[in-house]
Amino acid sequence: MPEIRYSDKKDIEVGKLIELYRASQYNYWWNEHNVRAMLNYSYIFLTAWSNDQLVGTITVISDGVNNAFIDDLLVHPSFRHQKIGITLLQKVLDKIKPLNLKFIQLIPIPGQESFFEKAGFRVIPKHQVMEISMLK
Repeated sequence: MPEIRYSDKKDIEVGKLIELYRASQYNYWWNEHNVRAMLNYSYIFLTAWSNDQLVGTITVISDGVNNAFIDDLLVHPSFRHQKIGITLLQKVLDKIKPLNLKFIQLIPIPGQESFFEKAGFRVIPKHQVMEISMLK
């Protein structure tokens, strides 16, 4: 198992993030504009590295006072099942805990709920996620 290094630095090559999104088939349509916006406006951004390869990332959106939303957690398909995802999630929760936020939310990909339940998240009964697409 390769050694994994974790970082909270946002000054990474945008191309490496785009490669990870495409390899993970998540936000695969993102371009430099999308990635730079995510980096600029994220409250917490952590990455996982194997040598110089970006193998995982997690993004948190928050005002740092009221609540937080875990927007993205992804691990490169070749590096899954090595505890990278749960380590990224735990590192984020450790950073958020001292803020004493009322709640931390996320929207898991269907079928991934059990992963987050192991970390203490729960499905909110009788709640539905809603969205409106502004794209044409």
